[in-house]
Amino acid sequence: MNILKNDSNTSEPKSNELTIVKQEEKKPQHSPKSFFIIGGLLIFFVGLGFGFLFGVSQNYPAEKIGTDIILNRNEDHTSADVDFKLFWEAWDYLRTNYVDQPVNEQDLLYGAISGLVSSLPDHYSTFFNPAESKEFLEEINGNFEGIGAEIGIRKDLLTVIAPLAGSPAEKAGLLAGDNILAIDDLDTSAMSLYEAVQKIRGDKDTEVKLTILREGAKEAFDLSIKREVIKIESVKSKVVNLSDKNIAIITITNFNSDTTQKFQEAVNSLLLEEPQGIILDLRNNPGGFLLSAIDIASKFIPEGKVVVWRQDSTNEDQALLASGASPLTALPVVVLLDKGSASASEILAAALQDQQQAVLIGENSFGKGTVQDVKTFADGSTLKLTISRWLTPNKKLIEEKGVAPDYLVERTVKDIDEDRDPQLAAAKMYFTDKAKFDQKYQKNPDLNQENNQENN
Repeated sequence: MNILKNDSNTSEPKSNELTIVKQEEKKPQHSPKSFFIIGGLLIFFVGLGFGFLFGVSQNYPAEKIGTDIILNRNEDHTSADVDFKLFWEAWDYLRTNYVDQPVNEQDLLYGAISGLVSSLPDHYSTFFNPAESKEFLEEINGNFEGIGAEIGIRKDLLTVIAPLAGSPAEKAGLLAGDNILAIDDLDTSAMSLYEAVQKIRGDKDTEVKLTILREGAKEAFDLSIKREVIKIESVKSKVVNLSDKNIAIITITNFNSDTTQKFQEAVNSLLLEEPQGIILDLRNNPGGFLLSAIDIASKFIPEGKVVVWRQDSTNEDQALLASGASPLTALPVVVLLDKGSASASEILAAALQDQQQAVLIGENSFGKGTVQDVKTFADGSTLKLTISRWLTPNKKLIEEKGVAPDYLVERTVKDIDEDRDPQLAAAKMYFTDKAKFDQKYQKNPDLNQENNQENN
């Protein structure tokens, strides 16, 4: 058993010790599939000018990157399958013969690394030069200018994962699942995820026009959104009295660097009011830090139980376990999720479901089942790389399939337009009139099918 501790020099939020149990993988790993933003940018990690919010496992010691290293042409870094003479011939030819001289060798280096990363069949792995890295890291910490939404690539289409609560994107009517066909009249079909993010991101008080195709609609439409400074409030909470029962409602909008602390503060306050149940709202939560999701799951799940399994390049399974005090274990919990719930929010929801600590109500989640690591180099550049995929405690794959709720309750566009929330209403009924709830709502047949497949 290995214990993974947060390093104070990393960008991960502080957390309890994380216990990892390794298990040999008996089945061949599935090949990585391209698609979204934990996270989109397990953060994203997360998306747009949105920002990328993703699940980061840890940071590694910085190593110097620069022209001095690449010109050294260290023969120790070779491959039996690749002849690097071709690279150096191309490098020398380009540097010497490009029409506009002199050529900036640092830009050549960054471009070469970007090309290296973009060759992977993975939309979430990205290289950021120092300027881009600064913006990226600001977004991780919840501060950026843009429209406030996460995007990803799904079924080869640029797709909105979730608009952030209170953001310009949400106010303008952008919805989870919307396909973005064009950005300021530029076709997105050939854009990388990062290129799309760069075009949507921009200075406050400027506008971006998105051409949207909405599920069920016959025609696309344009949506102009004014960019603003986005400050993410990741945790909101309150206690409501329902039929003489105090029910706590906790909304987590994403899992950023302060979410664990904010959640603990909310729990400390809510417990003073002696709630008899909790509604945990993870809708339109695009994800965030992996360890933050595990920390919060540990408040519900007894110490030592599996929160999530990771599969990495070593063909081993790693069990990430709940740790520390779990003050919410005895309380009944309803989790709300929808197709805007992705990455770290799916990890939390699936953990509570598989460990029988919560009932899930809503819609199938987005289905982002990979974890990205962020490595920051000495010059300030950053590499975000997919290093593993994750599975639920019962070892169900989430990638592209999502987490199936126990009770399927939709919230339509008309519901949103008319300010109705049948999902929240169902959660409240679960606590106030369980008999009526059982009459009105049936168990999700897709979930029953999944369970039967597991048993077979």
